[in-house]
Amino acid sequence: MLEISRSSSGSNASVDENSSTGSKPVCEACGSTNVSDAICVEHLSCGYIASIATFEFNNFVCPRCGRKLVKENVDYRKIVLRICYDCGHIGRVKE
Repeated sequence: MLEISRSSSGSNASVDENSSTGSKPVCEACGSTNVSDAICVEHLSCGYIASIATFEFNNFVCPRCGRKLVKENVDYRKIVLRICYDCGHIGRVKE
């Protein structure tokens, strides 16, 4: 299960959705193609980030602060994170 707090993500680096080498996604840090993209939810008031499945499982109640997330772009926003399985880098994909 992917769970990231604002402080543990390492950086706020963004990753271009498609790299300059073609349409296959690559890791911004090491260039590896051994990556996957995960749809996540960021709770705007406390900054907690986890997979959308985590929030769905909890009926959109934040595991960190216990508040109910009701409105997208008010209480939370969906983001896409790219995870590299070679170097461990996690970066936000620009949409």
